[in-house]
Amino acid sequence: MFKYAIIISMNTYPLFTRREITDLDGIWKFRFISEEEAPALKDFSPKGIVYDSIETVPGCFDATQQLAGKRGIGVYRRTFCITKSGRHIFSCGGFLLAARVFIDGVEIGFTDQPYSKEAFEFEADAGEHEIIIACDNRFSATPMWEPFYDFYAYGGIIRHTDIMDIPAGAIQRAAVFPLDLEGNVKVAITFDSAVSDGDIALSISFDGGDAITKTVKVSGGKAALELAVPNPTLWSTDAPNLHTIAVATENDAIVERFGIRTLEAKNKEILLNGKPVKLLGYNRHESDADLGPALGPQQHLQDLKLLKEMNCNFIRGCHYPQHQGFLDLCDEMGFLVWEEALSWGNKAEHLGDPIFSTKLVEATATMVRTSINHPSVILWGFLNESHSDTPESYPLIKKLSETIRENDPSRLVTFASNRYEKDICLEFADVLSFNIYPGWYDVGMDLPYPLEPIEPWLERLCAITDQPKNAGKPLIVSEIGGAAIYGCHDRIGSQWTEEYQARLLRRICEDIVANDAIAGLALWMFADSRTYVCGQMRPRGFNNKGTLDEYRRPKLAFDDVKEVFGNYFSK
Repeated sequence: MFKYAIIISMNTYPLFTRREITDLDGIWKFRFISEEEAPALKDFSPKGIVYDSIETVPGCFDATQQLAGKRGIGVYRRTFCITKSGRHIFSCGGFLLAARVFIDGVEIGFTDQPYSKEAFEFEADAGEHEIIIACDNRFSATPMWEPFYDFYAYGGIIRHTDIMDIPAGAIQRAAVFPLDLEGNVKVAITFDSAVSDGDIALSISFDGGDAITKTVKVSGGKAALELAVPNPTLWSTDAPNLHTIAVATENDAIVERFGIRTLEAKNKEILLNGKPVKLLGYNRHESDADLGPALGPQQHLQDLKLLKEMNCNFIRGCHYPQHQGFLDLCDEMGFLVWEEALSWGNKAEHLGDPIFSTKLVEATATMVRTSINHPSVILWGFLNESHSDTPESYPLIKKLSETIRENDPSRLVTFASNRYEKDICLEFADVLSFNIYPGWYDVGMDLPYPLEPIEPWLERLCAITDQPKNAGKPLIVSEIGGAAIYGCHDRIGSQWTEEYQARLLRRICEDIVANDAIAGLALWMFADSRTYVCGQMRPRGFNNKGTLDEYRRPKLAFDDVKEVFGNYFSK
């Protein structure tokens, strides 16, 4: 008998209100081909596959007990029906690690971009059709994931999938950029490639109100106009007010959700709506002990409620683009988010590799375009702890920052560095972000471990922001913390005990909260997440630096962080 769990679908904005949409989430037929038997993904053929199991979509096939730790190709199959003949688009919020998609035996798309939203076009007649997706979780399947990454590489269709028709005059996106706090916005509309250059009439309404008609000029599939939102309300952490815009052509319509707020980095501060805001929160992996990164809406919401309980206002989504449903929840709950392209600890040989560089630039552009209307997203990031002190890093980081600003001039650019004074790429960041671990990797033989190294490290980082070339840029401590194994206790406060982690995090939070020269803190990390057994560094095969364990059971540090952050925001 097959054992499975149903994962609730998490459909997100934008909404296409006139299109036929076929939700593909649910139970699919499945076959796993082991690493020893599987061909290279490019050589895979869906012909003759005998399906001997079932799997959920979304889901990770190697998060199951039967396939835990296995590498190879997971093959998914199901049928679907459409009522309209013509052009259609298959979309998926993310695959791991690479995938090929077939409709009726014909390949319609390939991706080797983990966690990246994908959309593949195809033509089909009305009726029943077959879709087959081959997901490869071998490291060789993509240049974007190296075995040394310190988070586990699962395989599968990890986010929502659907199929929709493409009508004439189709609208792809309506990106909304606030221009001021009075409700004036710029709307950048992207049309289907089949839309010709020239004038097109649009029907536009805000928040379900009366529609107005605007004629815009389309050039290269794009058009832009400036509008005033009626009765605007600002989005902030305390009052996360949201608006909608509906844009329609003769044959298509799209509804986007957005928030009105401004962002600025000035005089070492991050300004939200013109007022300084201190970012206090956590790094968070999309990780579940049993399901891997295929989290459902209840799990996302639970995490955010726990972060609210700890009085957090800030989340760094490490180290890949986050689920759109999670960002929707952040919009609604008033969190500030750092959205990040897939990367971890890349060395000069990767940074100088033209294949890796090209794909990272593409993935970063996709991330920005996908998450463009989330007011919660205030920072775009990339290349966590890369070797940004090497000549190979400079042209790539320059290109990445340019790519972000070309697609979105309204938000701030950063990257988490562990190169400090040696970093040669800080000029491309609006906000300086550094990862440090005083009190953890540097502990000696003394018991209890001294916490005095924390303050000198903070002074060192602040000195970097004082350098003339950094011109008053805000500073975020983007990673800092220490590990504890849930249930590990002693009176001495040894490494790996909850007592020591609580003592360490309290001191870190107190020192950073009290330091006006530091604009933000992202503790490492919210919850323990699966990684690889790495000597004595990763007991249990988990990164154990979570303030909660992988089952979201709070460790002692939970209440310490809650108290320190709460005291700050209650002033």
